[in-house]
Amino acid sequence: MNVKYPLASTTFGPEEIQAAKAVFDSNQFTMGPRVLQFEKEFAEWTGAKHSLMVNSGSSSNLLMVDLMIRRSNGGEPWKKGDEVLVPALSWPTTVWPLVQLGLIPVYVDVDPKTLAIDVESARTMLTPRTKGMFLIHVLGQCADMDVINGFCR
Repeated sequence: MNVKYPLASTTFGPEEIQAAKAVFDSNQFTMGPRVLQFEKEFAEWTGAKHSLMVNSGSSSNLLMVDLMIRRSNGGEPWKKGDEVLVPALSWPTTVWPLVQLGLIPVYVDVDPKTLAIDVESARTMLTPRTKGMFLIHVLGQCADMDVINGFCR
């Protein structure tokens, strides 16, 4: 039996291709009116006052950690020397924003089924300086959010 399975196929339809062509034709690849419109519509869709488009997940991680330090929206701000739980299986861009802004990453073992932080391991790592958890959904494996949310509460 000779069966062929495609390794990859396009996920873009005519509408996406036309939108990409419009961007190329405009010669404006960052910022601009399309980004402003997206930020506005995304904020409305999520019910947020604002949204901010960034160039990468790495930049978004840095901004998120900075926001937790500033906490202008209420809550106790994170301070230099505070600890944040991070999965032992992750990327440098998970840990580096913490280090860059003076926080201490605490590596926690992962659940072999989800590759996310193992909650039982996380319990053993808690100290009075623990202020948060950096949850990563690794390689398309979603963490069990009911378990994670229960632990964080």
